[in-house]
Amino acid sequence: HFFQMMLLKSFILSNKFTLGNKASFFDFRLNIIKMLLANKQPVIRDVTPRNTKHLPSKCQTGPNGKTMRKKCRVCRTTGQRKDTDYHCLACPGHPGLCLEP
Repeated sequence: HFFQMMLLKSFILSNKFTLGNKASFFDFRLNIIKMLLANKQPVIRDVTPRNTKHLPSKCQTGPNGKTMRKKCRVCRTTGQRKDTDYHCLACPGHPGLCLEP
């Protein structure tokens, strides 16, 4: 019912601001359905093997006795800079991973 009411209000607004040939409510609904079905997004598949476990492990200790730190890969994609003591041994390049979401 909610979706039907949304369609009806959209139809009324569309006909109010459309110049020239105005569609019937039935044709308007069919066009909306076609547009919704046509815009299928491609499925993004995970390229990581299913048997790989992503468990953060502690970074190694450097020559000075301090734990080496890395930048968190997840936080870096959102524009944040976070240094962490943990990394993923299963991923290529052993990227840094912080334990806080």
